[in-house]
Amino acid sequence: MVSCNQGVISSTNGDSFWVVHMGKVDQVWSNIDGNKVQCMAENGMLKCCYNSDCRSFTCPGIVTSGSDQLLLIDAMRRAANQAPKSSPASRLTVKSTAVLLSVLLPIAALI
Repeated sequence: MVSCNQGVISSTNGDSFWVVHMGKVDQVWSNIDGNKVQCMAENGMLKCCYNSDCRSFTCPGIVTSGSDQLLLIDAMRRAANQAPKSSPASRLTVKSTAVLLSVLLPIAALI
């Protein structure tokens, strides 16, 4: 299994989409409609697309580490607190995505 954490900051000026992978937090897109971001497993990686702009992330491990989750939440909180007063971030959403590696699929089929 491979897993990543993703997060969205929603504000009046649009959403920003974040991913934590391998101990690093990236703000992938800003000023977007977060509902249009699609993420899926592809070749043992997490692939996220916003319209035709696609990005892939390597996310090793069976489950997302607690330290990665804290890194993501902290980075998103800091970004939300730095938002201009006229466009406050109203909501932080964090989720974890588990991706089954292709080499494990035949084993899973036997269970």
